[in-house]
Amino acid sequence: MLHAHNFCIRWRLSADQGNAGAQLSLGALLVGDFTGDARVPTDLRAGAKLLASAAQCVEPQYAAARLQALEALLRHADKREVVGACCIGCGATHRLKRCAKCDNARFCGMACMQQMWPTHKRCCKKWAAQRDDAPE
Repeated sequence: MLHAHNFCIRWRLSADQGNAGAQLSLGALLVGDFTGDARVPTDLRAGAKLLASAAQCVEPQYAAARLQALEALLRHADKREVVGACCIGCGATHRLKRCAKCDNARFCGMACMQQMWPTHKRCCKKWAAQRDDAPE
């Protein structure tokens, strides 16, 4: 059995070289999708960035990894660090616009915002209320 810590080290180089499968695996590990190993700290922002990279891969051999990365981003759409790192609709990381209501979620455009609204609206109102109640 491969421990999560060894898994993390093993996949880091491949992920850095653009391997979407490694980006997916390491990103999922960092957001806590499949580990209970205390030696691998949960790092939502780093995990979201790796998942976003996997989601942006257009190479045919990584089609399954791309879909799994998008599903992982969607599973973690209720976490500020994830929705603040990339568009949760497509994984884009450039030219993002903030949700006007909660100021946390990022979207690449109107199409992703409309597609993700049924998921995002659950958190949006709560985050907006927390922002409005925060002392200045």
